[in-house]
Amino acid sequence: MIQPFRPLSSYLPAIPELPIRLDQQLLSRLFKAVYPFFSQPRPLVSVLQEGFTDAHNVAIQNIFLKGLSEGGMIFCSKAYTTYLCNLYVMHESIEKAQPSFVFPELFRSEKLLNDIKMWSMFNELAPTFADLEISEEFRQKVASLAEPPAHELAAHIHALNEENPLYVIGPSFALYGTILSGGQSVKKGVKQGFMERIEDLEEEATSLLKIQIQADPTAFETQSEKSVSFFSFSEKHYLIKSQWHKILNTTSTHLTRKERCFFEAKLIAEVNYATLVLLETIASMLQTLKKEKTK
Repeated sequence: MIQPFRPLSSYLPAIPELPIRLDQQLLSRLFKAVYPFFSQPRPLVSVLQEGFTDAHNVAIQNIFLKGLSEGGMIFCSKAYTTYLCNLYVMHESIEKAQPSFVFPELFRSEKLLNDIKMWSMFNELAPTFADLEISEEFRQKVASLAEPPAHELAAHIHALNEENPLYVIGPSFALYGTILSGGQSVKKGVKQGFMERIEDLEEEATSLLKIQIQADPTAFETQSEKSVSFFSFSEKHYLIKSQWHKILNTTSTHLTRKERCFFEAKLIAEVNYATLVLLETIASMLQTLKKEKTK
């Protein structure tokens, strides 16, 4: 006797009904995991921004950086001057690598030296920087004030460049990206802090630069703009940012899918590492200044 037709599903165990609403975070993760296999490669900048999110969120809560962006400048001028010295060591290492994806307009080392000269006139570093011409000796003195983590990152950038120059995209994305984005709000805060200190200058000047500024009160605005040259560009920062991002997005187009996945993972690790080293540098710097103050 021929058995009546039975649908295939009748041979399978009963499957419980799925909940009507799936967890949105789970759906988002699944989509991000599956989407790349059915789509064109995502722009490298988008990948780095997404992979950089957690470290960025930690950085913007850093008490020192937060103080700068809010204009309070709750730390002494020597702390900011020393912070610039640390940044100089990091930025100089990128410029020495001469990566093809970084154009001269992004270079910050000379601008950092100028800002160090300006800010040092408010503290005991004035004899070291404020009244001296920028020279090789000047640069060496700046580097000597940088904390060990800053020098370690500089050495790491050199090693990356030796391994593969494109790997320097990681630390450069951390350093240049902060200037071109949140750094513009920090610029306003730092400039405000400089103006406040100019207005509160004591009659007894401690540097020739300070005397010159006192002699011409109308130059306050000009001098305050010079104090934030690290954050300044010859054209609108968002145009520089757009041009840089376009260059970055072309650096991985020649790679296979497998090579691109490895390359992107490597860069995400490097951008996060550079950010965490920057925060470690700030912590080390503040600890050093605290020890000096208690002596």
